[in-house]
Amino acid sequence: MPLVKIDYVVSFSSEDPEHPASNLLSTDVTSKWLCTKGEPSCSVVLQLKSACKINSITIGAYHVAVIEVLVGSSEKPNDPFEVLVPSCVLLAPAASRRGDGVECVRSFGAAQLAGAAARRWDRVRLACSQPYNKHCQFGLAFVHISSSDSQPAAAPQPAPPAQSVPRLLQLGADGSSDEEFRPGELFATHRRQSGSQSTDSQIRQASSQALNNISDASSKLTRAHIERRAPPTPRGADQQSGARPGGTEHAADGRTGGSSRLPADERAGSSPRATAAAHKRKRSDEQTPPELGPVCAELGSVLAGAAVALSGYVDPRRAALRSAALQLGARYLRDWGPACTHLVCAFPNTPKLRALRAAGGRAVAVTGEWLE
Repeated sequence: MPLVKIDYVVSFSSEDPEHPASNLLSTDVTSKWLCTKGEPSCSVVLQLKSACKINSITIGAYHVAVIEVLVGSSEKPNDPFEVLVPSCVLLAPAASRRGDGVECVRSFGAAQLAGAAARRWDRVRLACSQPYNKHCQFGLAFVHISSSDSQPAAAPQPAPPAQSVPRLLQLGADGSSDEEFRPGELFATHRRQSGSQSTDSQIRQASSQALNNISDASSKLTRAHIERRAPPTPRGADQQSGARPGGTEHAADGRTGGSSRLPADERAGSSPRATAAAHKRKRSDEQTPPELGPVCAELGSVLAGAAVALSGYVDPRRAALRSAALQLGARYLRDWGPACTHLVCAFPNTPKLRALRAAGGRAVAVTGEWLE
């Protein structure tokens, strides 16, 4: 499902100067929006690029205990917001006081959204609260909104005003004759002015004039004699032919290589046969199928020896990915560690992935589609 672009921030209750609310428009999840210190609650209103049906929403929270998502319309700013996601607890009171798990990612699918998801909205209001710890700053790191619409609905454009026909296109307005608007009249007039010769005849005439201007000496073709030289005879063959008893008169004269040479006709005929044989070998090499590598005999041995951990996924998606990894032969880990070889992330730069990179881990970061 495509992500809906957030156009701008409509309003916010408060913000830290070093962590403004405009950070929610950035694709960098390391930047965040934080409220001023000591506030028990804060809220922000985001304007979407266009009105759409919200199918799911993923929120990256920072030290937020309770969050609520509401939706509204920019066309009716005075109407109250409607609840899209009811109040949801992200941090328990004890964890909020200790400061454990300050970074939390929560996804809300279509089954967890209220009835307002069936209509189109272009404004989203996120209300965060932290009543258990008054000495910390809290806020949001990112907000990802997915829509089931392939193309967002565009605002209707007014029809262009009717334009009057130009005076030049009104036939017969000035009493002009039919010959001025006769089809093909302009091209026929150009042909009569340029002459009766066609383009092909003009090209042939220009070529013949250029050939007549060339002198006979420069355009005359001469036949050059090509002297064919016989390949040199190896020394071993000369010695063998000279030592052979009963040598002929040519051997005594030192022309022993003449009897072993092929005629010129046979040498000329051997070249096409060699070329045909080379082409035949080339075609046979091209038709030979490439050798395939080894294939896993069983599905459970595809990821044998791999250790997989999940980050950013919630049930039932988390359970489905865990089952897929176990079916492929991988070992499932509840959290990443030195033995982890693959970290399956729901989105880029999850908290576990940042911790893995900071610790220098060598696990490979993949998506859930890689397992499926």
